[in-house]
Amino acid sequence: MPAHIGGKGKVAGYRVMAHMTQGDVASYLGITRQTYNMKERGINAFTDKEKLKMRTLFQQRVDQGLTIDAIFFQ
Repeated sequence: MPAHIGGKGKVAGYRVMAHMTQGDVASYLGITRQTYNMKERGINAFTDKEKLKMRTLFQQRVDQGLTIDAIFFQ
C-alpha cells in the first residue's frame, strides 16, 4: 500500500479501508476523537498499547497479515 492514500497518512488510509471514522477508532481506543485526530496527524504519538489495539483492529477489518511496522513505520 502506498505511504499516502488520497493525501492522508497510512494510519488514516487503513482507518478508511476499515470503513471507520476517527470517532469510531477513538472510541475503540478509549480516547476522544480530538485526541485521536492529533495522533493520526502526527502531532502526538500513539502509545504502544494503542498501536497493538489498532493492529488487531486493522487485522480484523482490512488484512490479517498487517504488522505494526506496516501500519506505523514503513
